[in-house]
Formats: sequence, structure tokens, C-alpha cells
Amino acid sequence: MMDVFTINKKMWEDNINKYDLFWPDENIVRFLNKNYEKGNRENINVLEIGCGAGRNIIGIAMEGFKTYGIDYNENCIKLSNEKVQSFNLKNVNIEKNQGSYIPYEDEKFDCIIVGTILSLLANKEERNLMFKEIYRCLKKGGVVYSYWRDKSDYFYEKGTKIEEDTFILKNNEFGLSDMVYYFVDKEKILQDHKEFEFEVYNLEKKDFYIDNMSVKNSHWHVWAKKK
Repeated sequence: MMDVFTINKKMWEDNINKYDLFWPDENIVRFLNKNYEKGNRENINVLEIGCGAGRNIIGIAMEGFKTYGIDYNENCIKLSNEKVQSFNLKNVNIEKNQGSYIPYEDEKFDCIIVGTILSLLANKEERNLMFKEIYRCLKKGGVVYSYWRDKSDYFYEKGTKIEEDTFILKNNEFGLSDMVYYFVDKEKILQDHKEFEFEVYNLEKKDFYIDNMSVKNSHWHVWAKKK
């Protein structure tokens, strides 16, 4: 069986320095500010799964939250810690994880930022494990942010199919070659979250075009709450 976990891990190792960004994702900042009032955030535990080179970790910490990050890539851990130190942030903890396991105790977090990680877990078994881990580590009533590529996205079916709606992409031009991606639609998002006892309370779909309007990127932004 193809080791899709290794494929994605190698892709990130090859590209993390090339595509390192400085500013945090504005969608994550808006999500946090909509869910939590300014001030008195030091006791709100926020975890980012797949923290990469630290762009969001820094933003979350500077918003005043007690911030945690995990990543399976040692270079990402190193880069994130360097950024934390450069900003002299004391409210950040970054750990290495393995696979879909979250190395923290049950119901530790008020909020978990998943980003695109669930889309990069290239088989249903791994996605199910990650959903279960998120549920385990999230407090009752805690919230989750994630985003997914829609089936109308340009890159859908642009590669080798390895599972339903899951492909090893083949596109060197846009930096996605050999990346494993799982694509969804609205019904699939709601179904997956409901299966693991999450209530989707805000759903947004954003499309944008690149390469002289020839390439459509279509993303779902999902806000969900643990029941």
C-alpha cells in the first residue's frame, strides 16, 4: 500500500523554507476574534495542528491566547521556536507529534485550529483518527476551525486517484506536485462533522482565481463546536 503520509511529509520538508509566510492567516484571526472577546485571553488554550513555520502561532499568541502548536516536521518545530524567541513570547508551547496523535491530555483545549490538515490526511482511516483526537482534546463546547478544498477547485482530479475524492496531485507550476489532497462538498463537510459529534455553526465558501483568471481556488471555511 502506498505510504501517503510519507509523501506529504516529504513534500512539506522540501517546500517549508520556500513558501514560509510571515503574517498569520486573516481567516484564523477573524475566527478567534468572533469567538472570543478582547482581553482576559491568557487562560484560553488554543492549539494549532500542523503549525508549520509558525506564522499562525505568532499571531495567536500576540492576540493574547495561551498558545500551543504541534507538527511532525522537525524543521517546522525549529523555525516556529525561532520565531517565538525572536518575539520574546512566553505564552507558547510547541511539540512534535506523530501521525494523527495529539500529545496532550483529554479536554485540554478551548479551541483547536486545524487549517487544512484534515484535507492532507489521505485516507478515511487517518481522518477518522484525527477527528477522534480533536474531539478527545477539546473541551465540551470548544470550537474548531478548518478549511477544505471544494470539488469545484481547479486541482480536483489533477493527479492520481488513491481513494474517493483523494488524489496525489501532479502540478509543479503551483507548488503542489506530489501533495496528497482530499476534496469535499458541503454535504460531505456536514456529514463528516456530524459523525464525530461536531456541530457546524458557521460555513463559508470562498473562491479566488489566479494565473490570469485561469485557475480557480475554491475553499470551505468551517467553524464547528464540540457537542
